[in-house]
Amino acid sequence: MKTRRPPQELVVRTEKMVYGGQALARADRFVVFVDDALPNETVRARIYKKKKQFAFGRAVEVLEAAPERIPSDCPWTGDCGGGTFPPPGCLPSQRQSLPHKLSILCHTHIRLLHIIRSTVSQTNSGVTPFEF
Repeated sequence: MKTRRPPQELVVRTEKMVYGGQALARADRFVVFVDDALPNETVRARIYKKKKQFAFGRAVEVLEAAPERIPSDCPWTGDCGGGTFPPPGCLPSQRQSLPHKLSILCHTHIRLLHIIRSTVSQTNSGVTPFEF
């Protein structure tokens, strides 16, 4: 019978948001896609899926928070898994989340369309903080 190993945890510094609403981080040369984290945060991530050159993890503790992180008023934050972008309680307004979304869109254009530079103009839609 195979014994289960305890889940691996890494302390990583996130770099940017990527497609799917995860934050990209690196542990030496190993890439980790972290759920429930923002760019420029130091988090303790619990690995839930590991491949040869990258892994997926969930932030279980924020050691150094980004300035735009605010506490969530939802009692289910971190438990329900509802909405992967933005992470629950992290980006409450369109004004704060739009730059991350635009960056993801531009990087996708560059990667898929093989263009040198991509620019996308911002819009100002949405009246309430969660309306976008």
